[in-house]
Amino acid sequence: TPRAPHTRLTEAPIGCEVLLRSLFGGASVDADAVAAACSPSVVWDDMSAPSEVVGPSAVRELISIFATALLCTPI
Repeated sequence: TPRAPHTRLTEAPIGCEVLLRSLFGGASVDADAVAAACSPSVVWDDMSAPSEVVGPSAVRELISIFATALLCTPI
């Protein structure tokens, strides 16, 4: 069964592609901004992570860890 779209992305005045590019398209990644763009029930399944994470705070932590490990500049 298809999932219902996340409210934040469907109600956003910008398209998903624009949002993703604004969050991940630069030399730095703002983990707080990424987490703020997630719905409260987000399930983030990153293939490079040992398991999926649930919730914006878990996404924030994962993005911060990966940004540091990849030598990106976390904001």
